[in-house]
Amino acid sequence: ITPILYAGDSCTFLPGTTILHYTRGGSVPCSIVAYVRNDNNINGGPTQNFINREAGVHWTVNRKSQTISTTFTPPTNATFGDADFDISGMATSTSGLPISLSVGGSCQLIGVSTIHFTRGSIPCGITFMQNGNLQYLDASRVSVVFNVARKPQIITTTLTPPTNATYGDPDFDISALATTT
Repeated sequence: ITPILYAGDSCTFLPGTTILHYTRGGSVPCSIVAYVRNDNNINGGPTQNFINREAGVHWTVNRKSQTISTTFTPPTNATFGDADFDISGMATSTSGLPISLSVGGSCQLIGVSTIHFTRGSIPCGITFMQNGNLQYLDASRVSVVFNVARKPQIITTTLTPPTNATYGDPDFDISALATTT
C-alpha cells in the first residue's frame, strides 16, 4: 500500500511531486508524515483489514549563513563641515536582504543612508548590518572607521592699531572689529 505523504512546518512538497522544498530554517523543524488508511484498495477491491497507521520524521533545518560586502571607500581627507553624502547601495548581503546602518563618533545618520559630520577630531564609525530572517542567519557586521579633521578657520579683523596710544586713554570695545569663519 502506498502511503499518503504530508510535509509541513519548515518544508513542503513541490506541487504534484514528492520533491521536498525547505521554506524556512531555525526553530521550526521539517516534518514528514506517511499515512496509510484502512480502507485502501488492494488488488482492485476495498479492504478493512489494516489499522490506520502513520509514521513521521522531523529534523532541524538550519538557517543559511550570509555575508555583507561593501563598496564604500572612506574619505581620505574628511573634514568637519564637508557636504553630507549618501551611502545607499554601497553594501549588499549574499541573502539579498536590505542592509541597515549604524553610525557613531563624529558622524550621524540623516534619514536612511545620508552621513553628516557633527564634529572634527573624533573618528566616524559606520557599521553595515543585516539581522537575518527565517531563512538566513544574522550577517557578520562590517565596520568602517575613518578620521574627521577639524575645519580650519580664518580670523579677519578691521582693527587699525592706534598710532598714538597713550596710557590713560579711554577703554574701547574691539569685539565687532573681528570675525571668524
